[in-house]
Amino acid sequence: MLSSHNSEPMVPLKTRQYYRSIRLNLLLMVLPIIFCPSIINPELILSGHRHFSSSNAISEATYSPPKNPLHSDPALLLYPLQEKAKQTIANGRPPLWNPDIYGGAPLLANGQAKIFSPSTILSPLATRETATEFEQWFILFVLSSGFFHLARQVQLSTFSALVSASCALAMPFMYIWIHHPIALAACWFPWLIVGVLQSNLTKTALITAFILLSGHPGTSLHVFALASVVFISKPTVKSFIGFVLGMGLSALLWLPQLAFVLESESLWSRGDNHLHFATILDIFWPQLFGHPSTDNFRGPDEWASSQLHIGFPCLYLVLVGLLQSSSRRQSLPIVFGVLIAALISIVGLPGPVNHTRLIGLALMSLCIPAALGAQHIQSKLGQMVILLSIIGLGHWTNRHHTDVIPQHKVEPIISPWAITLAEDLDCTPNPSNCGRFIGLDNHLIPNTASLAQLRDLRGYDLPVSRQTRRLMAALRNPPQSPWFPIETPPPKPLLLFGNVRAIVFEPKNIQWLEQESPRAWFTQCHQSVSRPQEALQIISDKDLRSCPPVEIRNGNPTAPRSMIPIPVSEPYAEKLMFDISNVGEGLVVIGDSFDEGWRATVDGISTPIYRAGGFARAAMVPSDGETLIMTYEPASWVWGLRISLFAIICLIGQMAWVHIRHLWLSSGPDNTQSHSAQ
Repeated sequence: MLSSHNSEPMVPLKTRQYYRSIRLNLLLMVLPIIFCPSIINPELILSGHRHFSSSNAISEATYSPPKNPLHSDPALLLYPLQEKAKQTIANGRPPLWNPDIYGGAPLLANGQAKIFSPSTILSPLATRETATEFEQWFILFVLSSGFFHLARQVQLSTFSALVSASCALAMPFMYIWIHHPIALAACWFPWLIVGVLQSNLTKTALITAFILLSGHPGTSLHVFALASVVFISKPTVKSFIGFVLGMGLSALLWLPQLAFVLESESLWSRGDNHLHFATILDIFWPQLFGHPSTDNFRGPDEWASSQLHIGFPCLYLVLVGLLQSSSRRQSLPIVFGVLIAALISIVGLPGPVNHTRLIGLALMSLCIPAALGAQHIQSKLGQMVILLSIIGLGHWTNRHHTDVIPQHKVEPIISPWAITLAEDLDCTPNPSNCGRFIGLDNHLIPNTASLAQLRDLRGYDLPVSRQTRRLMAALRNPPQSPWFPIETPPPKPLLLFGNVRAIVFEPKNIQWLEQESPRAWFTQCHQSVSRPQEALQIISDKDLRSCPPVEIRNGNPTAPRSMIPIPVSEPYAEKLMFDISNVGEGLVVIGDSFDEGWRATVDGISTPIYRAGGFARAAMVPSDGETLIMTYEPASWVWGLRISLFAIICLIGQMAWVHIRHLWLSSGPDNTQSHSAQ
């Protein structure tokens, strides 16, 4: 007999599995930091970070486009919108309306505001830099851990699952869109497939909700389209109910977005965007057409859509997975699906969705064929070499090939001249009655000007409503989206109607309009028009604020022509109050954008809101009225909130039922007899 008194005690299997699981999770948490060192290094800023030197609202230098396109949109578009949403949420209100651009525009319905992003949610608890860096890590962690678990779900080894996670982090798609809502939707792609494969109702519902709450409808549609292929191959009632329940959970966001998209002209006009065939060649050779940071980009498409290379190690593993007969059956359908996605991106499809990014998202599916190829690497040395090559190449690429810039160059310091202009317009601390400005060329790019408390009649944004596009066409025809530049001053009567008080030619050349331009005014005279285009033409030709054109059935053009300024009280963006006690019966006009979601009451009694001047708001008031109140509460938000609350109750009820059923089954008679027998 062998003596056992010197042998070490055996560690239980469950304990070993527990510690192994902890080590794997820690590795998955560290992997994004290895691939993206800027997450923890304050001296390194990934391309996706906001590059504020690209905006004259916060830079004295003459405008010049940044080398890397990623340095423009996050600064010009996302950051100001997100800051506006943060301020509104911090005040305990839903961010429904943004008064700073286009004379006012929906904010919740604008997916670019990233209202449900980690950086927005964490803003009350962390600094902007910390919240932004956490969001980067979160997106990459969700993506890589999702592909790890997807590989394990299809019965691949732990090593192959790590290869799948590493290849996901090597995809350029996520780094290009890391600070856009696109990445927030795309990172849940593998988890949605896991939920479908597991037929897990709760998981599918929550992930569907997270995708839709990202705020980017186009990418969400692409993710669902790719996941639907898996669902069709394995349809279950639980997965279907999970999709429906997830849509209900997120209805408070996507329903207002849907209403906004249906009113968008610019989005529909951009829906047939497609890639040039030559762009696909970048899959096989990195930066085949150059890179903006080296001033040699000569691609047939924009730089962001031309970055498709997933790395030579991952490509090699995909090829191995295709060549080996044991994995070809699983790899071939995925590769075939990627080819179909590439064809759609090249040819395009009708409708409001931009399909140029579909190929970048579909390429992430190759992580599974790469993991299947890794199954054929048997030696420990070979496994270590291939894994380190993927990680090392990804780290080097993100550190040296994406125009990494130092931290001190991206601090959002408002330039003195923009602050001076805001003070001259009486915009600080409350911009509600200070009037608007408009800038020529690239001076005072619209969205960033809001950081200096300056409101613009233009904006930098997509999509925009048909009404906004008509207004932009009146300022400059044809309008040039997405930031609608103006080279020459628009018609002065139109600017006065829109409460514009200054035209910025350049930082030291600001032209003030001769007449004072009140934000709201009272008049008895108004003329009836049937089309907004007609009204815009009328107010562009002549200053008719004393008798504005209104889309109303019966006008009153013979009444005395006068204009009485009315002060506007703005408790918050979605509520405006007007003191009408000193005016008689007539029309109150405010030079803010019209929207179907606005409601008006006079002393608590509802009154309709009309469109005046082709874009502004107006309401009839009686002679004995005291207070006119306008509130913004669109029906899409009201119904979306109701549906989401109902879906939350359903989800809680479903989870409670599963738990109760589990307890009931575990304490059933069969189980009791089993315990007695033992």
